[in-house]
Amino acid sequence: MNTYRNPSLLFTITTVIILIFQNLLAQKLIKFDNTSISFDKRWEEAINKIDNESVWIGYSIKRLMSEHSYIGNSNADESRPSLQDVIDGKVDIRSTIGRGEEDRHFYWNDEESIEKVLKDIGILIQVNKDKTISSVKLNSLSLPFDLNGISLYWLGEAKYDESVALLKKLFGKVNDTEIKEDLITAVGIHENSSTGYGFLEDIIFSKEDNDVREQAVFWIAQHDNSKVLELMKKVANEDNSEDVREKAIFGLYMINTDESTDEIIELARNSKWMHIRKQAIFWLGQTASKKAISVLNDAVYDDEETEIQNQAVFALSQLKKDESIPSLIKVAKTHPNPEVRKKAIFWLGQTEDDRALDAIISFLKD
Repeated sequence: MNTYRNPSLLFTITTVIILIFQNLLAQKLIKFDNTSISFDKRWEEAINKIDNESVWIGYSIKRLMSEHSYIGNSNADESRPSLQDVIDGKVDIRSTIGRGEEDRHFYWNDEESIEKVLKDIGILIQVNKDKTISSVKLNSLSLPFDLNGISLYWLGEAKYDESVALLKKLFGKVNDTEIKEDLITAVGIHENSSTGYGFLEDIIFSKEDNDVREQAVFWIAQHDNSKVLELMKKVANEDNSEDVREKAIFGLYMINTDESTDEIIELARNSKWMHIRKQAIFWLGQTASKKAISVLNDAVYDDEETEIQNQAVFALSQLKKDESIPSLIKVAKTHPNPEVRKKAIFWLGQTEDDRALDAIISFLKD
């Protein structure tokens, strides 16, 4: 039987295979981790070493985290070597090849009351041969990391101020919005760094893209700083961007104190922007505090805007069933606005609770 062969296709496939193997053979680990040399000098040495290839330049910081929390790919293949194994030379750097970075994201363990421990977090910056930045990744050293056939220049551990100073400098040199957001995230994980806080605050009030400023709002809210509450309040009330204002309300929710809940209540009642009032009501429904529930019930009946009343009904539906169902039944029975009553009945129907079913049946009979 004759088999048709396409010489051009065979040549292309062969060329690709050769290039892959060439990249794997060229991949190497070089350490610039002599702590007697300053961190910024180590960075410059690594940069100057770059010749005709893109490389990862990486270093680590210590971060206090829950015992079973990690930063990186939550679906990482545990059979692959960890980034720490690669750095320590326990495995060949070429064994890091995996599925790629397309499903990389932050992974936080949600268990409560977990002991906090110091963990080593890698900050990896892909630098092109022309010394420009093309990628910034964060990865727990205890997890695998796909270097994708690219060499790794390792700088060792950095102190917070050293790390933030480098990230700030890199931020000033890039134009790509996504890389800027990733650099802000890298700064943001330096919790309670005064230098990091100041940088994030400057970005929030800068002329950067709103997506970049949103990222700064999110990460500054993670800092245990007495100024954060007032900052979130100011941004929620005064920023020119709707998205940035909404992120500030989420920041208040994450702060999770009585004072931050009071600020959300104030926004829900008195913000001049409808969308801010709606967002504040939404997050009140997530707090589930007695004070928040009382505010939601008041909003359902007392607010002049039907849109706000409906949002409050939705927020009530997000509470635990023993708290939400009695309130929704009351609204469905007694609210003077038929549109709001319909909303309450709709959300009762989503609960799959016998009390809600009985109430709906009684409404149909009346």
